[in-house]
Amino acid sequence: MLETSNQISHPAEKSICLSRWSNPVVKYMTGEVGSCCKIEQAVTLSLAELEDLGTEAFLNSHFLKERRLEMLEGIRHPSCHTCWTMEDRSISSFRSGPAKFVEHMNYAKGGRGDFNSILQEKTRYLSSHHPVRLDIHFGKACDLKCIYCGDEYSSRWAIGDTNHSSCSEEILRFQDKFWEWYETICAELYQVVLYGGEPMVSPQFYQIVQQ
Repeated sequence: MLETSNQISHPAEKSICLSRWSNPVVKYMTGEVGSCCKIEQAVTLSLAELEDLGTEAFLNSHFLKERRLEMLEGIRHPSCHTCWTMEDRSISSFRSGPAKFVEHMNYAKGGRGDFNSILQEKTRYLSSHHPVRLDIHFGKACDLKCIYCGDEYSSRWAIGDTNHSSCSEEILRFQDKFWEWYETICAELYQVVLYGGEPMVSPQFYQIVQQ
């Protein structure tokens, strides 16, 4: 939940959220990456960006760094509308706020700065290398057809959608890079959240568990 501080008066106080840095979201079957479980928007990683950035693309794509810069400049991007709407209605949102951000950045960068000093060097803080939570969407393969579900989340509802393992060359490249990246960050993750469909139907579920 959002913390407040009387010592912080920069507009970024009302836009900053650690989840843009610490909570990568990976859509395994579609080759998309994003951040924060509350943000619906994710962006497809191109082969060019994967080749250019390598595994860095999963946490430090051009799109993600642009969104972080906006937060540090006090800009409220529309993709975070869930929290903006709550805060505009004077409801405590899911946004973590400046204190958590400063704590994490001082740990990640080995510094002892405050929020204002970070803002003065904001371009230094656009990259992230210490994710805390990872959300993985394994697609909509599912062996059930629950009445409260639909074709967006269950392959049993998606009429004619029977092939859930067929992937393009681009997606296969994305998946190979994902596992290469996952091996470098899995030991420091506090939480891994799996989405489906039914995650246990996916062979990748057991690969995650084994690692």
